[in-house]
Amino acid sequence: MVNDSSMPVNETFTVESSVESTEPIDKSIDFVSTKETSLKSENEKRKEEDGGTFDKGIEFLLSCMGLSVGLGNIWRFPTRAYENGGSAFLIPYITCAILFGLPGVYLEFSLGQFCGRSPPFVYRRIMPVLEGFGWVAASVSAIVSIYFMLLIAWISVYLVNVVNGNSGKWGSCDNSWNDPATCFDIKSQSFCRGNSSVGWNSSAPIPDKMIFMNGSCHDFREFHNVTLSSASEQFFRNSVITPSSGLLDLNYINWPIFSAMVVMWILTVIVIKKGMKFIGKLSYATVILPYFIIVILFIRGITLDGASEGLRYFLLKPDFTKLWRYETWTAALIQLCFSLAIGFGGLMNTASYNSINHNCYRDAIFLILGDTTMSLIGGAAVFSTLGFLAKQRGVEVSEVIASGASLAFVAYPDAMNQMPIPWLWNFLFFFMLLLLGFMMVQVMSSCISDRFSWLGEKDVLVVGGISSILFTVGIVLTTDAGIYWFELFDEYGSGFGALISATSMCIIVGYLYGMNNFRMDLDQMMGQKEGRLSKFFGHNSYYYRFNWKFISPVFGLILIVLTGWRSYPYQNKPDVYPPIFDILGWTLALSPFLIVPLCAFSAYRKFKRENIPLRGLFMLQKSHPSFLRISSEWSERKQSIGDQLPSEESVKSENSSISKRKSDETDSETV
Repeated sequence: MVNDSSMPVNETFTVESSVESTEPIDKSIDFVSTKETSLKSENEKRKEEDGGTFDKGIEFLLSCMGLSVGLGNIWRFPTRAYENGGSAFLIPYITCAILFGLPGVYLEFSLGQFCGRSPPFVYRRIMPVLEGFGWVAASVSAIVSIYFMLLIAWISVYLVNVVNGNSGKWGSCDNSWNDPATCFDIKSQSFCRGNSSVGWNSSAPIPDKMIFMNGSCHDFREFHNVTLSSASEQFFRNSVITPSSGLLDLNYINWPIFSAMVVMWILTVIVIKKGMKFIGKLSYATVILPYFIIVILFIRGITLDGASEGLRYFLLKPDFTKLWRYETWTAALIQLCFSLAIGFGGLMNTASYNSINHNCYRDAIFLILGDTTMSLIGGAAVFSTLGFLAKQRGVEVSEVIASGASLAFVAYPDAMNQMPIPWLWNFLFFFMLLLLGFMMVQVMSSCISDRFSWLGEKDVLVVGGISSILFTVGIVLTTDAGIYWFELFDEYGSGFGALISATSMCIIVGYLYGMNNFRMDLDQMMGQKEGRLSKFFGHNSYYYRFNWKFISPVFGLILIVLTGWRSYPYQNKPDVYPPIFDILGWTLALSPFLIVPLCAFSAYRKFKRENIPLRGLFMLQKSHPSFLRISSEWSERKQSIGDQLPSEESVKSENSSISKRKSDETDSETV
């Protein structure tokens, strides 16, 4: 048997099949050769059914950026930075990007591209008992898509108001949803600055800090025990989300949000139905346009009065003491996983549509740079705008900084309404957010269509069925208690599961598949580089192999433990977030991992039913592209077990399996 590890798999097949010999081992090679050739045709057929491969490499990169660069860069990163030391947060963030982010993205790209199939197939081909880890990644992605769609519904409501010419209303206090006793509008606060304060008729000195309410200026201390809110905040709370008193206080459905969510899910089904090639074309608009808009908002933001104060809070006021808190490091890594979509399966699935020789290493670097750039520019745009907002109110920047959804839907709209042509800036901002929010659900639909190929011609039913299930689960988010359920999904449903998924991926490749085997896979895809520089910084450098086997797993495991160490109840508000909030949260975070033992048991039952040696559950499968090369190094006993492994994916319907076997027999006769 030929054992030239440097020879590409296809060339090995050609040499072996051309040798005239009656030795049994050569027949075995011909058999596996035929199977692997058939596997490649199956992979290509799958890509054609799903809309084909990308026409250009840039379309793959843009599609991945559409999955990664998104809402998290605009409404999560700036507040995470402020809460964890300002610019000092960049130290753990960039450290995590180098030690975990880039290696994680590159590993996902490589696995998906080499196998040419969705995550469950990638893991199943390594070992059947591992298939569940692919479904875990897809499940985490599906969970995120549930509450992302609520964000998109909120954005849609704002866009409708902008188009209808009502964007100015959310900046005033004379609407039906306002509470005049607690509402103040930002624009009028300028009347209370200087010696000519409107309505200040007292003989007492003008206070240092005043607020304009009900047509006159008041000493801010008069409202010491009153919770004041801006007009934009009251619009968001009283008109858009209409919150109840707590998580379990569900009374009615918010029909505008419900309707917007229905429309957005329908659009999502239509886009995914078009296939990956269409998504690649669409990414030119959905990725490039947000960068263009955020640059415009950044330029506009830094020219505003008070922008320098906001930027100082963001970049020039580091709190290095926060670096000694483990919460800062866990926040950095979870933000990175969320921002880059590591562990969600989307990057692996998208890379499966690449040609085998595509330079995915280069794209991994570009993705990291693009994501970090969006976070920094977006953060600077947001904080310069917050500095302007603070100047308009006559307060410190820290008093106008909001977190999470409030940053995007309260603080930023407040600032947009103070600019010339406010409707234009509002439209650009919310249109950008809308473009950044799609496509997470595509991962699960692709996995199901891949796993059950008899559904290939019924992809509308697959995408529509998955979307219907996720929409049904998300209905609770459209109720008056939806904001609290949104916070539950945001706190527990994304980062923690993705972190475990990404760490598991490194452990599986490093310790179960074998780093030397993976090194040869990378050489087969992108060639073998001999230069000294390539050995340390190239696509198959020592650093990545060492990182995947030691640094990323240890780093991930430590932060997984630290992430679970938190205070309870959530935000120390048991009346709003009762104990059931954290119980449901941990259930949501950990439930996807129940799929792992279920899939392992299913594989066990199949092997038992078909009298396949059970040891094969823990062996590389014949359907893996490197099976011939790797199995040639096995012991005779292990090779005898390998010969009994199924040569097909065993996921077809009965008719499809028969058809496939007939095709294989024809191919074998031809060879």
